[in-house]
Amino acid sequence: MLGKLMKHEWMSLWKIPTLLIGVLLIASLLCGATFALPMWESNWSGLELSAVAMFLLYYMSIIVCSVGISVYMAVRFYKSMFTDEGYLTHTLPATSHQLLLSKVITMSCWNLISVIGVVVSIFILGGSVYLFLMDNFNSLGYEFRMLMHELAQLEELRGFLGLMFTVILTVIASTFGGTMIVVGAVSIGQMLRKHRILGAIGAYFGITTVVNIISTIVMFPVMFRFAMAADQSDVFSVYNAIYLVMSLVYVAVGVGLYFLSEYLIRRQLDLE
Repeated sequence: MLGKLMKHEWMSLWKIPTLLIGVLLIASLLCGATFALPMWESNWSGLELSAVAMFLLYYMSIIVCSVGISVYMAVRFYKSMFTDEGYLTHTLPATSHQLLLSKVITMSCWNLISVIGVVVSIFILGGSVYLFLMDNFNSLGYEFRMLMHELAQLEELRGFLGLMFTVILTVIASTFGGTMIVVGAVSIGQMLRKHRILGAIGAYFGITTVVNIISTIVMFPVMFRFAMAADQSDVFSVYNAIYLVMSLVYVAVGVGLYFLSEYLIRRQLDLE
C-alpha cells in the first residue's frame, strides 16, 4: 500500500517542482549565454554593474525555485491532509504511518532533487562564464589545476574525500529534516482550528529557531576543542565533525517531528 500511496503522491506533486527547476536551469543557461555578448570584451564603464545584476537575477531565480517548491509542498500537504480533500485521503485503506510516510518520502525526494538542480545550474552558469570568457580565466584555471594536482599528492586527499562524503550526508539529512520541519509545522498549526495557516507559520519559525539553538549548543564543544587545540592545521577533521553533528541534529529533529506529526494526525485530526 505504501508503494501505491507514494506513486499517487508523486504523480500529484511532480508538475510544479519540475517546472520551477526547469525555469532555474533555463535561467542559468540564459545568464551564462549573455557572457558571449561582445560587450564583455569592451571597456564599457557599466560592465561590472551588468555582471552584478546578472548574478543577482540568477540568485533570485534560485530563491524563487527553492522557496516555491517548499511552499508548494507545504500547501499540498495541508490540503491533502487537513481540508475537504483530507476526507478522501483518510478514507483510504492505509494507516496514518503509511499516509504520512508516503508524503514525507516524496517531499524529501523533491527537496533533494531541487538541491541537485541548484548545483547543476551553478555548474551550467560557471561553465558558461568560463567558456565564453576563457581568456580572462587562463591563470585561474591553471591555478585550480595545480591545486588539484598538489592535493592529489598529499595525505589530505583522504580527509578531503571524507569531507565530501559528510557534506553529501548532511545534504541528505537536511532534506529530510527540512521536510519534517514543514510537515511538523503544518501538523501543529492545524490544532489552531480558526487560525491554521497562521499557526503553521508560527510553528515553522518556532521550530527553526529551536533547531538553530540546538545546533549551536551541540556544535559549541567541537568549535571550542578546535580553538583550544595546539595544532589547528587539520581543517578537514573539524569540518567533518561539524557536518556530522549537523546531520545528527537534522535526523534527530526529523524523527521527533515525524512521530509528533503522526500522533497529531492519528489522535488530534480535525478536518475543515
